[in-house]
Amino acid sequence: MARMRDFFRSEGELLRQPPLPPPPPVLGKGELILVVDDEPSALRRLSDHLREMGYEVAQAHTGREALSCLESCKPSLIISDVVMPQMDGYELRRILKRRTETQAIPFIFMGARSEVLEKDANGDAAIGKPVQLEQLKSAVRTALAKGVTPAEPPAKPMEAPAPDPV
Repeated sequence: MARMRDFFRSEGELLRQPPLPPPPPVLGKGELILVVDDEPSALRRLSDHLREMGYEVAQAHTGREALSCLESCKPSLIISDVVMPQMDGYELRRILKRRTETQAIPFIFMGARSEVLEKDANGDAAIGKPVQLEQLKSAVRTALAKGVTPAEPPAKPMEAPAPDPV
């Protein structure tokens, strides 16, 4: 009976609980971000942070996997580790800059401090590893605020109508 009194006031009202802390602010509007990192734990942590911030996430473990992913997905932003086997982040960015359909996608390099300092001028931003949440938020917000969206594939030219048979 004493327990019941702990939960209810004399008139049957539920005891007031301290208010829950407000949920973290959502930054994203569901934009798709492609994250490329060969280290599974880093890939998972970064993806989790981005989802908590309100973004959709596609993942790739290598540069080649990222290129394959880009055949079927249209991300608003790409975040790539710099040092990866087979194809590093710089080579991935160079390839994407040469392709009409991917050259306008904002690109953030991610790596150890010394790697990031040597970042390619074609990157939109760079963040260090381990990723600091505030730095990530700022870099993503800045890259997406540029208003650059993935380029649409060029429209197929219209064929001239066949001449009328006479």
